[in-house]
Amino acid sequence: MTFATDLRLAAGLQTDRFGAWLLRQFGDVAGELTRPRAGDSPYPYFARLREQAPLVRSKTGLWTTARHGTANTILRDRRFGVRDSGNRSSVGVIATALDGLDLDPFMGVDPPVHTRMRSLMNPTFSPSANTMYRPRIERIVTEVLDKAQRQGSFDLVRDFAQPVPLLVIADVLGVPERYRQRLGECAMRVGLVTDQLNGVAKIRELRALLIELKQLFATLLHQRRAEGIDDKPTDMIGSLLLASTKQEVPDSELEALLVTALIAGSENSVNVLGNAVNSLLDHPEQWARLIEDPALSGNALEETMRYDSSTLMVPRITHQEVDIEGHVLPVDTPVLVLLAAANHDPAVFTEPERFDITRANAAEHLTFTAGRYFCIGAPLSRVEGEIALRALVERMPNLRRTGEPVFRRSAAFRGLTGLPVAA
Repeated sequence: MTFATDLRLAAGLQTDRFGAWLLRQFGDVAGELTRPRAGDSPYPYFARLREQAPLVRSKTGLWTTARHGTANTILRDRRFGVRDSGNRSSVGVIATALDGLDLDPFMGVDPPVHTRMRSLMNPTFSPSANTMYRPRIERIVTEVLDKAQRQGSFDLVRDFAQPVPLLVIADVLGVPERYRQRLGECAMRVGLVTDQLNGVAKIRELRALLIELKQLFATLLHQRRAEGIDDKPTDMIGSLLLASTKQEVPDSELEALLVTALIAGSENSVNVLGNAVNSLLDHPEQWARLIEDPALSGNALEETMRYDSSTLMVPRITHQEVDIEGHVLPVDTPVLVLLAAANHDPAVFTEPERFDITRANAAEHLTFTAGRYFCIGAPLSRVEGEIALRALVERMPNLRRTGEPVFRRSAAFRGLTGLPVAA
C-alpha cells in the first residue's frame, strides 16, 4: 500500500464514519444498520423495521428488508448478485483495502466466476464427504473436550467454540499439523480485525494477515504437487490440485479459495457454537431438555441460528431492473437483506422471541442465505455443530457460567469472544 492509498483509505473511512453518524441523527436505516453492536440486541430495531414495510429505503438509496418472505425472494432471485455492473463489491473500503491481493472469493463473486469456483469446491463439501468427515470431527471434539475438562474452569469460546471449527476446517482443507496453530491464529484475527476497520493501521493488518494465509497455502499447494497428485483425494487441497489437472486453474485462484474456505468455515461455526451454548445457558429449561434428550442437538443448533443468528445481514445488488413489493429497482441498486430480522418474522415463526430447541420449523431460518449463494459449507457446519453440542451436553451436563459473556463488536456478525464457564 502506498502513501497515496493510505490517504485515500483514511479519507474514505472518515467519510463513512461521519456519514453513518449523520444518518443516525436523522433516524435513517442505513446509519442504524452500520452501527457496530456488542451485547446490545439488534432485534427490537429489526422488529420496528419489519412493521414499516416489506422494503424500506434509506436516504442513501439503499433498500433493506426485515421480512422473511421478501428476504427469501431476493436471495433466490437470479437478477440479484453481489457486485455491481462495474464489478465493484458493495463493501466499499474493505474492497479497496484488498485491492491487488487476488482474493475475489473473499469478497464474493458473481457468475460465471462464482459458478466455476463453486464447482471446484463441491467435492470437498458433498454429502459423501460429510460422511467421511464425521469420525474425524468426533475425534477432534473428544480431544478438545478432554483438554477443557481437565481444566475444570475454562473459556467456552477460546477453549471449545474456537478450536473445534479451526481444527475441523484445517483437517478438511488438508493442512499439516505444524501449520495449524498459526493458521488458526490468522483466521481468528482476520474476523476480529474486520470488525475493527476504523483506521489505516487495521487495514494494513488485515492485508498482512491475508497475504500470510495466501503464502501459507501457496507453500502447501507446492508441497502437495511435489508429492504427487492423488486421484482420490480426502481433503480440499488434494481436490483442487486434481481439478487443476483437468482444467486450467491458476494457483492464485486456488489460494484464494483456500483462504476463503478457511475463514468462512471457521468464523461462522465459532459464532454458532458460542451463541448456542450462551442461549442454552440463558434458558436453563432448554439446557435441561437437551440433557434429557441429546438427540435434539441438531435442532438446538438450527434454533440457535434462527434465534441468535451469527450473520445479521448480507448485501445484494440488482443486475437487472427488478419489480419487487411494488417498487421498481434499477440496475445496480443495493439491497441489504437482514437475515437475523427475517429469522424473527412472526409470519413464519410462532412466538419468534421464544428460544425453543423443539421448534418444528427452526431450520427454515435464512442464516446460511438461500439460492445460488447458499453457504456451500452449511452441511459440514451442521454436522460439526451437532456433534460438538451433543458431546458437550453429554459430558458436561452441569456446565455453568462463571462470568459474563463478551460479544464481538460488529455491524454484520453476532458472536462471542469470551464466555467463562465451569464444568
